[in-house]
Amino acid sequence: MNVEINLIISILKLTKNGSVSNEILKKDARVPSQIVEKLLGKLQNDDFVYLRKSFVDADNIQRLRLAVYAIELGADFEHICSFLGWKEFEGMAAVILERNGYSVEKNLWFRHSGKDGK
Repeated sequence: MNVEINLIISILKLTKNGSVSNEILKKDARVPSQIVEKLLGKLQNDDFVYLRKSFVDADNIQRLRLAVYAIELGADFEHICSFLGWKEFEGMAAVILERNGYSVEKNLWFRHSGKDGK
């Protein structure tokens, strides 16, 4: 598997609840330190992650963009989606549908058979 995909998977897995140290990220991704530093710099320049001292963080929008990017690089869709929360997954579905020419209505509420739904 591509080392960049491995790193992105680790970022998605480890930033679900906040920032992660570079050391933990390197160990999880099983990518050499020098390559991790280079790829993290690239990901920061492309606004996929925030780098602060020795920590990596990604907000929900960045995590969604990272997931889409990993799939574009050839990562398995289901595997990537397993690291996303349900709102992030909804965002991923919206991005995919929009990129394929569909219009997407977000945060739509409806009433059916007397019950409210989202």
